[in-house]
Amino acid sequence: MLRNVFAKEIRDRARSTVWWILSASALIAWMSFIYPIMRDSEAMAQFVEDFPPEMMAVFGIDPATYLTGAGFIQAQFFSLVGPLMLIGLAITVAVGATASEEKNGTMDMLLSLPISRSAVMIQKAGAVEVITGTVALSIAASLAVTNGVFGLGLSIVGILAASLSLWLLALVFGAITLVFGEIGRAH
Repeated sequence: MLRNVFAKEIRDRARSTVWWILSASALIAWMSFIYPIMRDSEAMAQFVEDFPPEMMAVFGIDPATYLTGAGFIQAQFFSLVGPLMLIGLAITVAVGATASEEKNGTMDMLLSLPISRSAVMIQKAGAVEVITGTVALSIAASLAVTNGVFGLGLSIVGILAASLSLWLLALVFGAITLVFGEIGRAH
């Protein structure tokens, strides 16, 4: 038996965390692989030029930078897919930390241990932070690798900043989920 709630959460979610990392890395690799094809396509350049800028703005695409590595990755990953992926992960882990324990009938046993309720929630929140941070870091590492391979022209600082932003966004939703899970449990 593990000595603390944090280590148990990390262990319980290790397999799914590996799948999240592999999925995020594969998605980054695929988008990076597609970029040179899009960048060198005359048809794509014409499409971007002809497409109404207002519509591109709706999708978070800057027509002036779309065919650059940073603009392409921002439009394809960081504007929708990446945030949804990390938010989904944070919510899934937070729900698993509270509601799944309740559903499985293990929450009462957990709370009967000689540890305060707040310490349990802090350790569960720490697990959400570490798991989502690990996936965000894997996104940064994947981008750093594919940056050199496919000539994206991204700066390491930009990669880290964008990945940090994803992680912080995910933490907000993870925290909200934990709070509402605890409120729901209390009532």
